Amino acid sequence: MIKSYIYAHSFTTDDSSYFLGLDKTTKVELELAEKNYPLNITLSMDHSDNAARLVYDIYYADDDIVEDTDFIKRYNKEITSSNSTTYALVVADLLDTVLKGYADALIIDTDLTNMSNLMLLDGMKKILQNNLVLIVLLQ
Repeated sequence: MIKSYIYAHSFTTDDSSYFLGLDKTTKVELELAEKNYPLNITLSMDHSDNAARLVYDIYYADDDIVEDTDFIKRYNKEITSSNSTTYALVVADLLDTVLKGYADALIIDTDLTNMSNLMLLDGMKKILQNNLVLIVLLQ
């Protein structure tokens, strides 16, 4: 049996990555709203509502933002001062959100953001596959 080792890094969100993550997510929701319009109005409206909620969250993410010019200054500062570490945090946050949504969609209690749980799921998959083979053989 060959053993494989995986090494990882824990990422901690900071204000910059949170702000940029909200910005990227807002843009994705707006793109999805546009792509679904007019073929699927309900889905387009859902994505528009999500984008509106995210715009609200990003606008009020910083207590120093009082008006639109404050927001523009903060936005420009984050865009111009971001580095690869900040973007890695954004990607890690977005991936966590996707994995949590995937777990919710599958209605499982396993935390997919915890890599050790993924090994448990792989083990469950093998058990299910073996049981399916057994069921097929019994029929």
